[in-house]
Amino acid sequence: TAIAVIAGVVEAEFVPYYAQVVPMLKQTVLTATGHEERALRGKAFECLSLLGLAVGRDVFQQDAKEAMQAMMETAGAGLEDDDPQKRFIHEAALRICRALKEDFLPYLPY
Repeated sequence: TAIAVIAGVVEAEFVPYYAQVVPMLKQTVLTATGHEERALRGKAFECLSLLGLAVGRDVFQQDAKEAMQAMMETAGAGLEDDDPQKRFIHEAALRICRALKEDFLPYLPY
């Protein structure tokens, strides 16, 4: 989250570093699938969405699509009531909506 806070402060100036950070976050989303890793995976969703807000739609668009797909699959598989991913996914989706603006429309049916 510290990286996301820095990106939020410097916004467009973070773009040169974006391509170095995001692959690690996406890898975390793909591999941190165990019960004990739910909070870590949620934090990766959170960080991805915060970075997306910072760098803007043009830079974030493809990664936003991948993040939304992963979040929809996770939520669609069913989450336990106490699963921390629930809150992270909800908040990340809201931020991705803000970042993508009208390009978020395809996700509204979900």
